[in-house]
Parts: sequence; C-alpha cells; structure tokens
Amino acid sequence: MKRIYKYLLCLVFLLPGLAVAQETESDFSREAVTDTTFSEDDIVEISDINGSHFCPILGVGITSHKDFTFGLTLAYMQQFGGYISAQVNNFDFEKSSKFVNSDGVADNGQKAFLTGDSKVSRLSLVGGVTYVVVPDLIAYLGGGYGYRRLLYETCDGAYLKEHDNTVEGYEVDFGVIANFNNFLVKLGCNTIKFKSAELRAGLGWRF
Repeated sequence: MKRIYKYLLCLVFLLPGLAVAQETESDFSREAVTDTTFSEDDIVEISDINGSHFCPILGVGITSHKDFTFGLTLAYMQQFGGYISAQVNNFDFEKSSKFVNSDGVADNGQKAFLTGDSKVSRLSLVGGVTYVVVPDLIAYLGGGYGYRRLLYETCDGAYLKEHDNTVEGYEVDFGVIANFNNFLVKLGCNTIKFKSAELRAGLGWRF
C-alpha cells in the first residue's frame, strides 16, 4: 500500500508539469506556423516581358541595281533587344542552277535561245540585336541569308541566271530606329556579300 501511495503522489506532482510543457510546445508550434512575414530580401524580382516592347515596322528599299523592295520588321526593343526582318521585291521566288552571261552564252559555251524577257527575284531574311544608344534612338545590327537574281527567259519557258548581276549568300544588316512618341522611323542598309547594297527605310508603331 505504501508503494501505491508513493506512485499517486508522484503523479500528483508530475501531471501539472507535463501539462505546462505540452502547452508551451503547442504555443511554439503555433507561432512557427503562423509567422509567415517576409522581408524585402525574400522577394525575387522577375523581369516583365511587356508586350508594348514589340514593334512592327513596314519597310521599303532600293538596291544598287535600282530594284524596289518591301518588307516587314518585328523588333523587341529594351536596352538590349532583337529583331527579325523579311524583304522581297515580289513573291516570285524563281530559281535556276544554270547561268548565262550578259551576251546570253551559257556555261557550256553554247548560245542560249532567249525570248528577250527578264525578271528580278530578291529575297532577304535577316535577324539580329537592338541596343538603345540614347533615349528614343535604337541601333540595330544583324545578319542572315539573301539573294538578288537576274533571270533570263528561254524559248522553252525556263529561266537562266545572269552571271554579272546575280549574287547570293550571307547578308549584313545595320541601321537605326528613331522613336517619336511611339511613332518609329527606321533607316538602314543591307548588303549581300558586300557585292550588292540596299538602302532601306520604314515606318512603324510602338504599341
């Protein structure tokens, strides 16, 4: 019986201490869960890609061979940005693997039977980077692929490329874009392998 009394006395003294310890642990857990405040150092800034930075520009051009071209440029302009551009003189992408000279003589030395009709096919596909030099003045530099083909029609309806006035290969493209209250003016130059040049101008809008 004395042993039982001892156990009861121990429980009487221990139970209040256990209750206090359990309540303290519960309060600590509650504070840990509910404390969700963040400092400024915890906020991660994410760069906002704003749709207003995309700018369409309609352009025209004239080559050193006096061919008129037209095209479209899509630019994304921040401090550093980029652009892509396509320019043509028509939508006739005629091509030929055979050449003739200005006298109508083919590569094999034979005289080609020509109708006397000719046409020009011009294509330019370029892309590159833009950079804000000063406020409202953006420079651009790029490269790509293009060609300028002078084609002679033969009597059987085929076309032959004329040597001296046909150039095809890499392109270099550069110029500036000025921003006047979201109205854009583009001036630039394009060259195919530094053998044929083209002056370009365009008008666009920054939405």
